[in-house]
Amino acid sequence: MSNFLPKWLVLTLCALWAALIIAAELVDVDPTKLGLRAPAVESAMEACTSNDMHQRYECKEQVILTNQREMFLKAIGFFAELLGPPAVLWFLASRLHQADERRGTRRDHRRAPPSIARWRVR
Repeated sequence: MSNFLPKWLVLTLCALWAALIIAAELVDVDPTKLGLRAPAVESAMEACTSNDMHQRYECKEQVILTNQREMFLKAIGFFAELLGPPAVLWFLASRLHQADERRGTRRDHRRAPPSIARWRVR
């Protein structure tokens, strides 16, 4: 990683971001408000009134499919929100690290080994 963004700092920020998003999005979810038992889905299904059984079935199936598509898009959005910013941060930090190595400006904190000339016996 870069001198500006050490690896531990990037990992800490990513973990904090994930914890905040999960707490905000998943902790207070009421399972009765999801799926086919959601009030909006039930009211839309009740609005499917027709004398023909086939038309009623098609209407209800269309409501269910629409709800499932919306839930899928919400899940994709949630995962993009959860994983997007940490991935971008990790990518930028790695690019900074590569740029430092290419320029040769990265400071190595390890000491160089002593010269071999000191070890020789004359």
